[in-house]
Amino acid sequence: MPLKYKPSPNWPIIRTRILKRSGGFCELCFAKRYHPHWKTSSKVILTVHHVNGNYYDQRACNLLALCQRCHLRLEAPGRYPQKSLGF
Repeated sequence: MPLKYKPSPNWPIIRTRILKRSGGFCELCFAKRYHPHWKTSSKVILTVHHVNGNYYDQRACNLLALCQRCHLRLEAPGRYPQKSLGF
């Protein structure tokens, strides 16, 4: 997904802190980093998710370390418009 904003120059430091805080585990499903995911069997890579969707809000309380599966599950509902039922 292309970035639609200019990342903060401090982002690498912030990201490292969030990943360290998680202890190497997804903060939702507890999948362990670089090990097979308990549900998908794919290698777990942790990403950082902005809880409120504001990429400029980089407070620690707004950031979560998530596996790919959890990150996609949280992001996907807002990414695709709801289909009209025609009623």
